[in-house]
Amino acid sequence: MRRLGWVVLGMAVLGPALGGADTLQVDADSQTNSVALTAKGGALVNMYVRNAPPGAAYTGYARFDLSALPSPATIDKATLRLWVSAVVKEGTVEVLPVLGSWDEATLSASTAPALGSPVTAFAVNKSMLKRYVTVDVTSLVQQWAAGQLANNGLALAGFNPTVAVRFDTKENTLSSKGPELEVALVSQGPQGPPGPPGPPGAAGADGAPGSQGPAGPQGAPGASLNPARLARLAWYEANQALEDVYGVPSQLWGLACDGPNIWAAVNGGASVVKVRISDGANLGTFPIGSYPRGIVFDGGYVWATNSGGNTVTKVRASDGAYAGTFTVGTAPAGIAFDGANVWVSSILNNNVTKLRASDGALLGTFTVGSAPVGLAFDGENIWVANYFGNSVTKLRASDGADRGTFAVGTQPLALAFDGAYIWVANEASNNVTKLRASDGVAIGSFPAGSGPAAIAFDGTNIWVANENSADVTKLRASDGANRGTYAVGTTPVGLAFDGVNMWVANYGTNHMSRR
Repeated sequence: MRRLGWVVLGMAVLGPALGGADTLQVDADSQTNSVALTAKGGALVNMYVRNAPPGAAYTGYARFDLSALPSPATIDKATLRLWVSAVVKEGTVEVLPVLGSWDEATLSASTAPALGSPVTAFAVNKSMLKRYVTVDVTSLVQQWAAGQLANNGLALAGFNPTVAVRFDTKENTLSSKGPELEVALVSQGPQGPPGPPGPPGAAGADGAPGSQGPAGPQGAPGASLNPARLARLAWYEANQALEDVYGVPSQLWGLACDGPNIWAAVNGGASVVKVRISDGANLGTFPIGSYPRGIVFDGGYVWATNSGGNTVTKVRASDGAYAGTFTVGTAPAGIAFDGANVWVSSILNNNVTKLRASDGALLGTFTVGSAPVGLAFDGENIWVANYFGNSVTKLRASDGADRGTFAVGTQPLALAFDGAYIWVANEASNNVTKLRASDGVAIGSFPAGSGPAAIAFDGTNIWVANENSADVTKLRASDGANRGTYAVGTTPVGLAFDGVNMWVANYGTNHMSRR
């Protein structure tokens, strides 16, 4: 008779498995970008898998430490489990063995090892969003365990038709749903007969209760609790207290996260500032153009719109080195990255400009609505908020083709994509609109604070920065339910999520809040 013992090789320690096997952590996970050849994805909270063309191809990597398995180990079954955090486009993902060594901190498209032939493939569709997908990888793990193939992990690559999906990584401490590998081991030999149960022992008598001790002195009032301080477990709603505030240059506007750092456009200082997420240290302020406003990270570089100079500036994220300034339309405001190109809205020209991210080459200019400001990319399309048009326009990213204009609230200013829906912050109507990304159908409108100016998605919730009421509103993405409104600094106009905390740029009080 054979007995199966299960081992879960994942990012979380779950305790001893059946059969006495250990539970091990994922050794490494990352991604590569075929356009941003030096971009490193080891610190990202999601692993993007997308094939090309159009745009960049993203390949995910995961490696599991099998050293706790017995040697030699006989593998009965191995199952890969991945948490689906976004389904931009349904399709098929292939699983391939990695044929060379790699390091999570340095892996990029330019250093990636060769891949073997696919060992299996699996489909991902929108019904799997926010669920685990399981993949049988028994043959590959058997080769690793037997020493027939070096365990350099596996790669996840998009397969035709075009697919674009995101899986959580071990860096996503908010969800704690990184890749897992379940391994069933075969042990040989007959099962021994069960021993007879021993007789139950007699219940002991209850002891007498002890006397109550004197009351201790009352302690001083404690600081307001924030769940991010409680081992990052969301047991309670955040309260009105700020978690952290860091001094930075004056008049901050847009925010972007590059993995380990937050970047802010310093509208009043013609510069961008880089702040380390782990401790809030200011890592440098780097000059760019006049009145920077929007900002985005492309995997290797940070781009910012210079609203007073009709240009965008590109700096290297690793050290802030200047990488170029490129002419766009008049009064550039919003900016977005589509995996290969940077898109910029020009308020006074009623259009958006498409630049190739690798060299800043102009690829096209496309007419949209009146006074375009915020931009968002949904994996296939660029969405544009038309401030004076009370609408949003959807452009196909591959060629700029107009795919429709859809009515929203009054004076839409900012956009966010949650994996299936576009959310629009309507500054003058004090609400947000939820549109289905596939066809632009309005799903609902939800109240926010006064003057919604920025909007961001944290994987579960939509956050809205309300510039006139000096607070942020948290809405549950699934149904728009209000989860709370929290005070921040004066005139909050920028938001960025770092995988654990939401960062807020407070234009009027010259600091960033972290919640």
